[in-house]
Amino acid sequence: MESVPTVFYPTMEAKAMTDEQILYTVLIIIGIALIGICIIYPFWDLKKNKKKYDDEYEKHIESKFAEEAEVVSMTAEVVDMVCGCGMVGSYHLPKSKKTFLVVFKSEGGEIFELTVSEEYYLELSVGQKGKLTLCDGNLDSFELE
Repeated sequence: MESVPTVFYPTMEAKAMTDEQILYTVLIIIGIALIGICIIYPFWDLKKNKKKYDDEYEKHIESKFAEEAEVVSMTAEVVDMVCGCGMVGSYHLPKSKKTFLVVFKSEGGEIFELTVSEEYYLELSVGQKGKLTLCDGNLDSFELE
């Protein structure tokens, strides 16, 4: 008689987790959740702030076009020029921003402090006289005499 080989099949016995294993499992799950929140939150915050900024900007533009612009022209002189640098944006994405300020004095003695572009700033110098045109209090043009 031939002998038949005996095959042993491993058995899976269900073992209950100990209290310590349960605690470690819960702590790992909480840790993974906290890491996920730390990664996702900054992007969610940026998206929320961008939408808020876009809504405010849209309202501002609509109100600007709803009214007619007030245009004022006068003879003026450049009396001072200032270039400054500051930080703008959120603490997540700070950016440096240059500001260019030109101070004009009209013939009537009024002082106008106007923010201008860098190109405009570089073309002007203190003592220049010309025709200053303002549109809603902002610089529209300055034509030299």
